[in-house]
Formats: sequence, C-alpha cells, structure tokens
Amino acid sequence: MITERDNKLLTMNSITSYFPIEFSNGAVWEELDGECKSCKNTLPRTMVRGLVSRPFPNVAVVDAVGVCDECKLLTRYHLVPSDLTNRFKQRNLS
Repeated sequence: MITERDNKLLTMNSITSYFPIEFSNGAVWEELDGECKSCKNTLPRTMVRGLVSRPFPNVAVVDAVGVCDECKLLTRYHLVPSDLTNRFKQRNLS
C-alpha cells in the first residue's frame, strides 16, 4: 500500500539533486542507484525521489522511494551512511 509519506516523497526532486555528498573526513558519495525490491533491476535515477538530510557532517540520511518501470512497484529506501568507512545500512521497507 502506498502511504501518505510515499506520495510526499514521490513529489520531491530526483535524489540525484543531492549528489555528490561530501563527508567531514573528505570522502565523497558520488551517486545512488536504487534497485527494485521485486525484479532487482536498477531503477532510473530520475525515478528515485526523496530527500537527504545531514544531521552531522559525517552522516547523510537518505529517505526515498523509487518506482520500477517494469514492475510498476514502489521500493522504499532508508540509507544512513556515515562517512563511507562502513558499509551502507539499507532497509528496503515493504
């Protein structure tokens, strides 16, 4: 089911508008490729929409949704990379 939050994220700019993201340690996150939770295809970057917040200089929080052209399904993303030294924590939410 598509939530009110999903609809709000879908009206936002493509997530690419936030990239590249620079962290306090000098690391740079160049881009984000979303993956469909169903067919595992890479989603067009223009179809992943949402926002990036920066609660601390070494943290970027991505809250986004992507729509697969093929499946017509929505995939939710909540990513919290901290300065790119650790593997990204990703939660694909149903």
